[in-house]
Amino acid sequence: MGKKQYIKLPQISNQKIRQKYYTPESISHPAKANIPMMIWILKKFVQDEDIVLDLMCGIGTTIIEGMRLFPNSLFIGVELEDKFVKMGRANIRKVERIAKKDMFLKIGKAVCLQGDAKELSQIMKKEVNKIVTSPPYSQKTEPFSSKSYLRIRKEIGRNTNQPSQKYIPYSQNQDNIGNLKHGKIDKVITSPPYEEAMGKKHHSPANAKLTWEKKLPNIYTDNKNNIGNLKGKTYLGEMLRVYKQCYKVLRPAGLMILITKDFIRNKKRVRLGEDTIKLSEAAGFTFKEIYYRKIEHPSFWRINYQQKHPEVEKIDNEDILVFGKEEK
Repeated sequence: MGKKQYIKLPQISNQKIRQKYYTPESISHPAKANIPMMIWILKKFVQDEDIVLDLMCGIGTTIIEGMRLFPNSLFIGVELEDKFVKMGRANIRKVERIAKKDMFLKIGKAVCLQGDAKELSQIMKKEVNKIVTSPPYSQKTEPFSSKSYLRIRKEIGRNTNQPSQKYIPYSQNQDNIGNLKHGKIDKVITSPPYEEAMGKKHHSPANAKLTWEKKLPNIYTDNKNNIGNLKGKTYLGEMLRVYKQCYKVLRPAGLMILITKDFIRNKKRVRLGEDTIKLSEAAGFTFKEIYYRKIEHPSFWRINYQQKHPEVEKIDNEDILVFGKEEK
């Protein structure tokens, strides 16, 4: 995949941000996205007023950091597992509470929907009309000021020059955001699972006293619909379905940014990044570029595995893959 050129991450404390803006339950999750990396991705590829989708959002790192950075943007998270959806929504509420107390903190809108990424276009068609019940940010009476909301109203053909007299729930409003056409998402940012990623055997340290499972039992899932439980051709086939759905909901000239990491299976490296490029191109995307994040602090189980099997190739980076949907 070419010479590795590592990104320079902002000097931000991952731990301090988690403690301030995320709930304790979600912090206990063992496979969270690296916040400095996510901030780097958002600042590089997202513009304020964008509509951004994370279709496998987990506890919502993408949407939480996005709403903190872009006050005029809309961030939509989709997650299959109910427990993760609840964590993501709790994190959104926590940020909103902090913003109400801090007059200098301007935040965007973020929502977390439950659904299957393989049925993404149906989720966007049926559920997006529910994502904002009081646009853009709170219950009050004043003209709309959110640029992203004005853009949405323009997309569905309403006159955006006339201010609203009152915030009305979308479900009661003829300006129903559900009328927003497919192909209007500006950016897709997500981290797809690798094969059998949801199985506990990939995430259990040898020392049971240190395991996160005692603090947060059953964090992963045996749900057969979860792509992270699949392997081989079945996994690749389902991920191709997902990337085709991404292509469908993304606007022309939009971007899809995927965070992947190779993994070890049977003591051999599985190059998920290369497989992901092939799948995304098969779905219609154009591969544009790749960036790398150097993993400075490997997980406990990765260190433990490396000590047991020093002969196995070491994985020391995450891939940030950038794809485009060409205008026709």
